[in-house]
Amino acid sequence: MEKEIKIPIEDAVFFLRKYIPPSISLLLIPYIIYNHSIFYIEIKSSIYFYELYLALIEKKAILKVLFSPLLHFFNSFDHFGLLIILMLPSVIFHELLHALTAIIFSKGKLNTVSFGFDKKTLSPYTHCKKPLYVWQYKIVLILPGIILGILPGLLSIFISSPDLLLFGIIFSIGALGDFLVYSILNKFDTKTKIKDHPNTLGFFIVE
Repeated sequence: MEKEIKIPIEDAVFFLRKYIPPSISLLLIPYIIYNHSIFYIEIKSSIYFYELYLALIEKKAILKVLFSPLLHFFNSFDHFGLLIILMLPSVIFHELLHALTAIIFSKGKLNTVSFGFDKKTLSPYTHCKKPLYVWQYKIVLILPGIILGILPGLLSIFISSPDLLLFGIIFSIGALGDFLVYSILNKFDTKTKIKDHPNTLGFFIVE
């Protein structure tokens, strides 16, 4: 016997709106504090105006100094472009992590999982066809968010990488739907068996 648990789209949207700001703040604030980014910006701006003042006095290289922030922006575009290029394979890798952990826990084969795309939410999904224990399903849910979101975000703080910080924030936000299901699963015993819902956000309790 199976009991269906559906998560209404309204609840999912409310959850996203509620936790997007904390998801950003939990990575952004430590990054700013650790890297002294605010002080760095102040120092850079002071240096810029000082260099501009010297250029005006010496009457040379005025245009070069004046447009140096813009030139720096275009020179750093390659990093941002690389980040954009990495997004699609990273989204695919996110789903493959779901699939791999589901296959390992269910002791199944590749046909244990299937992939799809939800047109309503415009998001890809992975469906595990075999039932899992709650503790196993929780790991399946949160592993991609940890590997692609939280860990890169934390690493960016210590290596002072704004690109990696943005990457971590994006994939932390992208995993909020998984964390929503995880929070609902906390109501059930870890040894309860559940089955992934094939058509919508939710699951079946296998009794």
